[in-house]
Amino acid sequence: METRLRLVFVEAGLPQPEVNRWVRLPDGTGVHCPDLSWPQWRVAADYDGAHHFDRDDEEDVRIGRASDWRQRTDNTRRDQLDDIGWTLRVFTSFDVYRRAYLSAERMRMALRRAGAPV
Repeated sequence: METRLRLVFVEAGLPQPEVNRWVRLPDGTGVHCPDLSWPQWRVAADYDGAHHFDRDDEEDVRIGRASDWRQRTDNTRRDQLDDIGWTLRVFTSFDVYRRAYLSAERMRMALRRAGAPV
């Protein structure tokens, strides 16, 4: 699906993104490895599949794994990127299959605001 999302963007005339390139702090600590990114403009895109919205079952909660752990870590990662000046846009299958044009425009606006000539 990440490839399909990339193709939506490229076919809409957006610059070719980097694929799975780590965003790092100045000391080299990795913050996130977005699915697609445009490092020169500090803009990234992630595709979130259905597993990003799963809830843990009762057994996971009982043994100490809190509910919605993936969603909470996603939120933390987004905040960390924002703290270091990156813009992250998140897309789902609905965006790829039902709203490809609008998804490309969302990405275009994010890139434009960051200074990309799009």
